[in-house]
Amino acid sequence: YHSTGGYLTVGEAPFHTPLAATFVQAGVEMGYDNRDINGEKQTGFMIAQGTTRRGSRCSSAKAFIRPARLRKNLDVTMNAFVTKVLIDPVSKIAFGVEFIKDKQIHRVRAGKEVIVSGGSVNSPQLLMLSGVGPKAELMKHGIPVIQDLVGVGENLQDHIALGGLTFMINQPVAIVESRLHTVSSLMQYA
Repeated sequence: YHSTGGYLTVGEAPFHTPLAATFVQAGVEMGYDNRDINGEKQTGFMIAQGTTRRGSRCSSAKAFIRPARLRKNLDVTMNAFVTKVLIDPVSKIAFGVEFIKDKQIHRVRAGKEVIVSGGSVNSPQLLMLSGVGPKAELMKHGIPVIQDLVGVGENLQDHIALGGLTFMINQPVAIVESRLHTVSSLMQYA
């Protein structure tokens, strides 16, 4: 849940349209809870949050890589695709990764640890390609089993919330793109 002092900043936008507050209030009046989308329970009505910093998007690269970019123990490789975590089959310890770059397979060893951060779709896929997952599924694809781990890749849910509802309203209280993309609003943002 929410913490403080981390590199990635998360929060509500500094501006809310009156319509956003009206929707949340309507949900509360119908008996639903006003929730924190990044809290313990997310079902309910809430103001959306984003990874922003001082009014701009705060990407993972900005939050984590930019502060560490000058470290001697960090190499960032662009246009590379990780295909496997290298895991010792006896000790079950990850010791590196295999990736493809410029149509060549490369293998690198980790000095300390391997962090898998491929998101909710690619992380389980990468684990399974590395031999970690349901034995029957791995064997079906000819992948040597490092660890029979039931549940990897199952019950995948990504962005289960509903988004993109469109309503016609009779007052100018919503964000309308043509009203936002003006010279004055861009200069104010800059």
